[in-house]
Amino acid sequence: MTYQPQQQYPPPQQYPAPQQYAAPPQQTTPIAQQPLPVKVAWGDSPTPMTCTNCNTQQTSVPTKKVGCMSWIIVGVVAFVLFDLVLWPCIPCAFLALLINGLKDTHHVCPNCNHVNGVKKMV
Repeated sequence: MTYQPQQQYPPPQQYPAPQQYAAPPQQTTPIAQQPLPVKVAWGDSPTPMTCTNCNTQQTSVPTKKVGCMSWIIVGVVAFVLFDLVLWPCIPCAFLALLINGLKDTHHVCPNCNHVNGVKKMV
């Protein structure tokens, strides 16, 4: 058997050299950073704060309001008195609604009367 040359392929096409593209100039846009809100630890006493409604620097006026803790104490005391068959004393359970230490503290702006924070007992 004799070797017969196969059909030869034409030489590969010459592609143009890739062009170098310059990257477009990058635009830098300044980002205005917002001041982070300050987390205030609300307590039972007046607290310096910035009102979220009128944006003034004020000292809050704390007000006490009946919250969940007061009602939980009323329920527990009423249940215990009911269980001990002290029926006439059950209305005394509602005295827990008068105790300031069991109430929630709402911090109010003196300028616009907006509630800015609440310290809950529960």
